[in-house]
Amino acid sequence: MSTDDDGSLEPIDEPLRIIDGGTREERPVHVDGGRFTFGLPTKRAFAVEDLPPGRRVDWSTSLRTAANAPTYSNEAIERLVTELDTAIASLRTLRSAER
Repeated sequence: MSTDDDGSLEPIDEPLRIIDGGTREERPVHVDGGRFTFGLPTKRAFAVEDLPPGRRVDWSTSLRTAANAPTYSNEAIERLVTELDTAIASLRTLRSAER
């Protein structure tokens, strides 16, 4: 997610990545000096520079819309989960068609 000028969150253009459970890797970490308060890092001060390898899941319009919220109600979370499930299921369908 990235932050717009008005402070709202937007999904970035990078695809989602499904990483196998139990994956352990060493990754470089980016530290944003602008995210420190009184010399202490905030929870948004650190980020990995790249995700571990995994299966790519592109953002559909409906998934992007469901993910684009600064906070989520119970209904919004259910919609987001449904959209993620749909995107992942389509990935499985594509992989089985390749075999």
